[in-house]
Amino acid sequence: MAKVKVTNLSQLGTELRKKVTKSLRDESFRKGIGEIIVDQIQDEPVPVTSKATKAWREYLEKGNKPLSPKYDPENINITFTGEQLNDLKSNVKTRVGSTRAEFVIEHSTKLHSKYRKPNGKPVKGSRKTYKQISEFIIAKGYNYLRFSRKSKDRVAEFIQERLFELLSK
Repeated sequence: MAKVKVTNLSQLGTELRKKVTKSLRDESFRKGIGEIIVDQIQDEPVPVTSKATKAWREYLEKGNKPLSPKYDPENINITFTGEQLNDLKSNVKTRVGSTRAEFVIEHSTKLHSKYRKPNGKPVKGSRKTYKQISEFIIAKGYNYLRFSRKSKDRVAEFIQERLFELLSK
């Protein structure tokens, strides 16, 4: 889980604070922050990829169409079919209080579809939730749900620009 916080709302005047908190609930914030985070994840390869992982991906490519244009079999990241990242992008939640707002980026408990073998049949095993898959990936040492300095700056800039647009209407 990753969080983006907008603090010091209590320092605004009452009317302005009401407008800001109402604006922060706008769906465009959730979508925009989700896009920024997913872009960051797609641009970062997993630090160490085993030969087995590369072989498994190569095998699965024959039965599954990678959905992401940023998928690169040579630089493994979590963008195989793009399903995991689409869930993350669409699962940004907003919590707005009187002193701060928070955007929480985490996976849902919906089930990931099964990958298919080259013959079109699904692979064996039970389906896992997006959240379970995320926990597995993070336990393997790849915490893709963290913000880089560049992403933090992009999110802050996005929030400022979007707030300005909404408040100037």
